[in-house]
Amino acid sequence: LSPEENKIFVCQSAQCGKESCRLCKEENHLPLKCKEVEGKKHTDFRVTVEERMTEALVRVCPGCKAKGVVSRFVKSDGCNKMTCPKCKGWVCYQCSEQIDKKVGYVHFCQHARNPGCPCKTCDKCDLWSGTEEDLARAEAKRVAEAGHKAHEEYKADHAGEDLQDDLAVLKDAVGDAQAPNQGRGQKRPRPARPPPPPLPAEVAEAAAAAILAVRAGARAAPKAAPQGDERPWWRPPWW
Repeated sequence: LSPEENKIFVCQSAQCGKESCRLCKEENHLPLKCKEVEGKKHTDFRVTVEERMTEALVRVCPGCKAKGVVSRFVKSDGCNKMTCPKCKGWVCYQCSEQIDKKVGYVHFCQHARNPGCPCKTCDKCDLWSGTEEDLARAEAKRVAEAGHKAHEEYKADHAGEDLQDDLAVLKDAVGDAQAPNQGRGQKRPRPARPPPPPLPAEVAEAAAAAILAVRAGARAAPKAAPQGDERPWWRPPWW
């Protein structure tokens, strides 16, 4: 039978028995068509880029790694001096280096400058990454750069292979990194809340009458004069 009539080839070896497509030479993918299935070469390409992008986002404690222990973490807010959840050591979130206990905050820039502006005196790491929007943009840029570097390195190592050049995950990362700046300290606008429903007429009239009665009673109530040694609490004893 032709490949169009019998698309699946089954290995007759008792130790194998693998099923593969006779048209695209990939594993059995029925009922999907060949063009709807991601090839193994493209899968390896995509997974390699995704793994490098994940490594750029997730930080690893150098102290635990040296001991053979895996400790990964991601920062959501706060300064860049991170504390490992396992060994309680300090790690710089910007350069991923371990911070010695005797060094502490000296690892970071100590010069006065405007927030978000690079230091012109030293090249030390920043203690703060700015607002949550600034942190998100910096992380998106870091991930996009790592993905682009992995993309170029993989293509150079597999120059003779026909690889698809449009990775959706890389396009999304580059789009996030190039998102327009919303301004420092500005929060995302919240959706407008619908106005509350109007009160029934009888409830509104009763509330208005109660407010008028309270105001009238407050105006009519006389102020009691101090008697004997009674003094207002805010007056000194010699008054």
